[in-house]
Amino acid sequence: MSSNEPDYNRAADMHRAPLHTPQQMAALLLDLYTFLTTLHLDPADLKAAPADGWPDLTPEHCAHFRGDYALQVLRHLPYLGGRAPQHLHYQCEVVDYTAVDRAWFVEHHMDSDTDEWWSTLSQVPAAWMLPLALGVGREASSFYLNVVDAEVCEVVSGLGDDGPKPLDAWVDEMKQLFACLRLIPCDGKLMLVCEEVEDTEERIGEDQFRAEEGCFPTDLDVRFIRQVYREYGWPERFRYKEAMAYLLPVVEEIAEDNDERWWMDRI
Repeated sequence: MSSNEPDYNRAADMHRAPLHTPQQMAALLLDLYTFLTTLHLDPADLKAAPADGWPDLTPEHCAHFRGDYALQVLRHLPYLGGRAPQHLHYQCEVVDYTAVDRAWFVEHHMDSDTDEWWSTLSQVPAAWMLPLALGVGREASSFYLNVVDAEVCEVVSGLGDDGPKPLDAWVDEMKQLFACLRLIPCDGKLMLVCEEVEDTEERIGEDQFRAEEGCFPTDLDVRFIRQVYREYGWPERFRYKEAMAYLLPVVEEIAEDNDERWWMDRI
């Protein structure tokens, strides 16, 4: 190992060598974020780290809010910017570490959504758990990256965690959830989580969508929105602006007549 190369295995807060380098984990996250820019996110909002990492994200700037190796990883990860925080799940905002100030790091020093963390191997310290995306409100999902074991843990506010998953498997799972519209993003609206709603061969007309009763979203609502997205090219060539130009006015008109049919705005 050269004198200029960091020795991650000697970090004081680690008792085993990390499974992946920061660059390897960054490449996996970049794959996910790049995929999302082919669907609904603006490619201009994707921030890939320079080869040497984000120069401003020093341990001092980050207020040592996680362990040394976590901060090394943080310096190399890609991020999603934009005028508002990007959402990765229901009420779940991707953390753009290039855009937060030192006060944010101080506020979030070693905090977490759970009292203890576990990998597939053992209990692990909070110093290893790097927030990738944080939930806002009850039943919102947060995602934490275990930087040593290269695993992601989803924590749902008020409901606990879903157990660790290997980072590469989690990336593939998230891509599949979006591609199959089990997670449905919409401009300015809360993301719909509809993993239990199965598709049918029945075509749903706009008149059926407008006439639907019950709190939004019903299964019919979900199937209609999926149908609209696919008609506008999802996932291969999604014409996002055209889809929103059609769907949003219909959604707003329905909500004006029946507040139970309101697709909630993003917080």
